[in-house]
Amino acid sequence: HWNFGDGGTDTVQNTSHTYTASGTYLVQLVVATKHGCSDTLTRAININPSPAPSFTVLTTCSLDSVYFTNTSTISSGTIISWSWNFGDTHTSTVQNPVHYFDSTGVYIVSLTVTSDSGCTSIKADTVQYSKGITARFKYSSDCQFNVFFKDTTIAAIEDSIVSWNWNFPGGTPSAANTHTAAVNYGTQGSYSATLTVTTAGGCTGTKTDTIVLLPSAHADFSPSGGTTNVGVEINFMDQ
Repeated sequence: HWNFGDGGTDTVQNTSHTYTASGTYLVQLVVATKHGCSDTLTRAININPSPAPSFTVLTTCSLDSVYFTNTSTISSGTIISWSWNFGDTHTSTVQNPVHYFDSTGVYIVSLTVTSDSGCTSIKADTVQYSKGITARFKYSSDCQFNVFFKDTTIAAIEDSIVSWNWNFPGGTPSAANTHTAAVNYGTQGSYSATLTVTTAGGCTGTKTDTIVLLPSAHADFSPSGGTTNVGVEINFMDQ
């Protein structure tokens, strides 16, 4: 008769038992013969804890790399090794690695940690990675100081632009429809226009340009009119 010290028992000669928590357990074995003779043996069994794997991820679109920070813990003992799989055929055994992904996308990253007693645990999580984006726009104007803007930013194939923020100091927007906008500046001069775009992957890009608006041309010429005679040459001059 086996008593495993955690409430579990068994009555076979040779057995196995799984403990669900770490700690020290007093395991007792009672053996008996058919004549009623018996003996008892008690031994302490130490169950080592499994590590609790965890990590944090820092992505920034101004840099090409992703920063991983190991935050795994263990109740007793120490963690002695870390095995990373970044989901793009690359691996690492550094405790806090920095990894470069070749392209924007969603990756399943796993971390396997091993304790000094040989216990291992694994944690997997998804990481959405986006490369930086450079905002761009083009514009055209008319003679009434209206300027028409259009976003020409190109996002990565796996990413998409989800918001546009236009800023026109000194101008009055008459329309702003996602990737297009129109503004009237009222008079000639130099004005700044700024576009900030944000992608589904969390990347932002900003573009500022100077808009120079000149007054419309005023057509005039001499002579300004009047009466003259047939056959008389008239000299015209652009004014």
